[in-house]
Amino acid sequence: MRYDCRDVAALAFVDLWLLQRLPGVQQADVNIVSASLQTATKATPASTRIELR
Repeated sequence: MRYDCRDVAALAFVDLWLLQRLPGVQQADVNIVSASLQTATKATPASTRIELR
């Protein structure tokens, strides 16, 4: 998935709710790259919120 936003500074988090609706998916690797943050994390159906700050 890819998210594009014109005001990235206003985003505090992203909820990957799609993971809760895909029963066969146990986790997703998430890579975040912005002007102020570069990190990698994992999302699961029980933990879909990805912090962006």
